[in-house]
Amino acid sequence: YWRIQLWRFRVLSKSAGLMRAKNSKANTVDEAIVDYLSAHSSASSRELVEESGLGRSTISNHLKKLAAAGVVEPMEPSRSPKQRYRLVR
Repeated sequence: YWRIQLWRFRVLSKSAGLMRAKNSKANTVDEAIVDYLSAHSSASSRELVEESGLGRSTISNHLKKLAAAGVVEPMEPSRSPKQRYRLVR
């Protein structure tokens, strides 16, 4: 399911470049991250990058946005090399 969501993300990002496609792209990546975290107890940004094939900065930006929205939370102190994320309970 995770890879299907990301495939859909890639298709949308390569489409006509409409604003609607860009908004759908962001929602799809966020939803894919939430789906992955709901299937696993936690994940590092590296694991998400390896699973998705997306860039590290893309995943990091989406994780920061989800953390600011209160959807995910970091499990270690900021800037820890062992940082993992989980869904907020």
